[in-house]
Amino acid sequence: MEELMKEGRLYNITRHWLALLLLLIVLYVRNFHAIYTIGGGFILKIIVEILKRIIREPRPINCKRKKHSYGMPSSHSTITIYFATFISLQLYTSSLDEFFHEFCEFISIHSIQVTSPIKTFIKLILILLISLIALSVVWSRVALGYHTKKQVIAGTLLGIYFGIIWNRLW
Repeated sequence: MEELMKEGRLYNITRHWLALLLLLIVLYVRNFHAIYTIGGGFILKIIVEILKRIIREPRPINCKRKKHSYGMPSSHSTITIYFATFISLQLYTSSLDEFFHEFCEFISIHSIQVTSPIKTFIKLILILLISLIALSVVWSRVALGYHTKKQVIAGTLLGIYFGIIWNRLW
């Protein structure tokens, strides 16, 4: 595991795991909300690519990336933070009743009663977990030398902004 972390291979495959996770979510839930959430990510990816071509800021000099591309803003940071922001806002404003109902059906428990303080605690834990995972992806872009701090900060701010806007449009 330490060897994977040193070489950056673990972080380089995050986009593949994220894409697989998103596909599995859409296939499992098959509802408009999931498609809307992921659609926001696709729209934001297009916006980021347009911004990269306008800004044309190169990646760091010591970047290990073989193909030439621009680094401002960081696509990974922008998209990851968008999903973290949007999902966290959705969790914060939801009652989680449907989630608990589906979860209890999934594990074949039909008589569980979840109180409001427990739901609030679970929401906070989920939002914290989502935030930590997203921030680890942002940090990895600088640690691996793919982006400067300025590029990931710009991507992070864009992701937060778009996540808030996309949530309001929902």
